[in-house]
Amino acid sequence: MVSACQTVATRPDEPLDPQALVGEWRGEYVNHFNTSLRDVLVVTITRVEGDRVFGTLDQWVLGRGLTMHGRRTRTVQGTLRGHALTFGPYDFTVDGQQMTGHTKDAEAYLKKSTP
Repeated sequence: MVSACQTVATRPDEPLDPQALVGEWRGEYVNHFNTSLRDVLVVTITRVEGDRVFGTLDQWVLGRGLTMHGRRTRTVQGTLRGHALTFGPYDFTVDGQQMTGHTKDAEAYLKKSTP
């Protein structure tokens, strides 16, 4: 039995329901070259059509001492293949209510924040 507050991870060989991606995913983006540089990353997936994924990326750029230097928002399209989601510059792996991913410069760690 699984309670409503538990996160259920999926195995890579289990199919992923693409519609389960829809919603807001929040976390952080950690720079490969300077791990003290951590930005807030919000991925909002608005719809999934077949293997195509649509939404936005919001990134709050933080500096030393966690002072905010700016915010970037962009509309993004991506592709879902199994548990692999390419979304904008990120290559994510979806595991239940969590996503981990990377770009050429950073790692991203996200959790779904809306149902």
